Amino acid sequence: FGWKLIKAMKKKYLNLEFCNGIPLRALKMNTIEVLDLSPCASHIGMPWQEDSKEAAMEFANRGMYGIEVVGAIFLAHFLRLNTSLTTFNFRLNHVEKDGAKALAQSLLGNAQTVLQTVNTMGPTKMKPGIDFGHFKTGHLTTVDLSKRGLDDDDFVFLEEWLRRYDCVTDLN
Repeated sequence: FGWKLIKAMKKKYLNLEFCNGIPLRALKMNTIEVLDLSPCASHIGMPWQEDSKEAAMEFANRGMYGIEVVGAIFLAHFLRLNTSLTTFNFRLNHVEKDGAKALAQSLLGNAQTVLQTVNTMGPTKMKPGIDFGHFKTGHLTTVDLSKRGLDDDDFVFLEEWLRRYDCVTDLN
């Protein structure tokens, strides 16, 4: 359905500045490094003040609905050409299997992606996690994602990367 929506809009969707709280123009223009769509995220990149009524409405809508499958497929279209995004968080957005797969495949098909961190899979002070950039170089051999609270969407996203890059020998 998502790709049918894009096709029906022809090229008009490329002119959208925001859609469901996602700064599409910033993604298209490669001016955004962090895209945090989780319901707990701040309003970075939004065209309104953080304490405004519009920001409160956007934050409430994000928590209630998320981007869901169609939104993820729509977003994937913009990610396949983005060269600036390093951190991406789509947790708690009900993207389901098809949405997570579309997001992963769009980034995997992007030879210039500089993505490093996805959801809670990235490195922290206490745990190494995954730097997704290391997949491309083949230097990612050990992955420890224990006690990260991963959900089905995370596993589907990660599975796509593991299938493409056969470099991980130890997965926990």
